[in-house]
Amino acid sequence: MRRLIFPLICSSSKAANLLKPTGLGIASSPVRLFLLPEGGENVKVCEFRSHLGKLGRLKEMKTMTVYLIAHVKVTDDGWVPAYAASVHGIVHKHGGKYLSRSGNVKTLEGKPLDTTLIALLQFPSAEAAEAFVTDPEYAPYAAARQGGSDSRFQLIDDTDLAGTIPYLPKG
Repeated sequence: MRRLIFPLICSSSKAANLLKPTGLGIASSPVRLFLLPEGGENVKVCEFRSHLGKLGRLKEMKTMTVYLIAHVKVTDDGWVPAYAASVHGIVHKHGGKYLSRSGNVKTLEGKPLDTTLIALLQFPSAEAAEAFVTDPEYAPYAAARQGGSDSRFQLIDDTDLAGTIPYLPKG
């Protein structure tokens, strides 16, 4: 979860490498967003160009964290060693990371799913996750997994559908 510290429409002085506020932005003003991860480490600075809507309002910029949930029932484990050794590098290439890839699945409520493992991956955006899944480098690993398993990939964002959890954006 990242918290937005503050947006600042600014220009930068390359000589002094300082940010100088310019007030209300126009279409060509860069917008810098300072993102602070939970715990406060590694502040991330993202710069966007603003785009004015019909009434002069900034259009929404979508850079929402998403999670890919993979449910996999292995039917032929011949694909597993190469997949396990190589796919994390492709995930990383698209800004993603594994949060878990485990066969230790315990059902706490409801009917258990027929899975061998569940993987949970985090990506900076839906576009990044989709780029991973459609990456030609990933294609042979995906084909091998699909041939040797029954699997399902689902993508969720980091929103709260009900809008009652204060630290999540309303979905």
